[in-house]
Amino acid sequence: MLDSSSKSKGISVTFGNKTEAAVIHKLAKFLEFQLPEDTIGLILAEKVQEIITVSLSEVLPVPEMDESILGIYNWRSEMLWMIDLEALLGYDSYILKESNISEEKIELMTMVVEYKGKYLGLAVKNIRDIVAYDERILSTSVRELFSERLQEFMKGYFKEKNQKFVILLDLKAIFENRIFL
Repeated sequence: MLDSSSKSKGISVTFGNKTEAAVIHKLAKFLEFQLPEDTIGLILAEKVQEIITVSLSEVLPVPEMDESILGIYNWRSEMLWMIDLEALLGYDSYILKESNISEEKIELMTMVVEYKGKYLGLAVKNIRDIVAYDERILSTSVRELFSERLQEFMKGYFKEKNQKFVILLDLKAIFENRIFL
């Protein structure tokens, strides 16, 4: 017999004469995308407004900006700053590697993300899926494992059974980074 109570954040389960309390933890949903070096990145799904494909030729470069800033794009009649997420995180950029290809042929998989009413377009090589993780098992000790540049933008990481890292990005750190000030 299951007895759920609106006062508690769990369920009481009765087996015969014995009642056990079971706590249910809500898993957070994240958008999962590929980063270099077999690393997987995550952004809280509720912060992703839209996923779009943008031709690099439609992005207007802005001179004298950080190399991770690709330029601006007309999104819903608003100016959307387009960011090469790999370059921002300190990886070698796949977009810069493809610079010998015509701009019309370079397609940017872009996550349009929101933070405090502001929007950025984060371009990545591949968007994978929506996944769920228990945030209680997020590891935040990152000093020895990741570069300083990457650490600037991380909330922490999950370690999968196959020993691969899944990095949770901190949108606040991205939006409030010095390159946008």
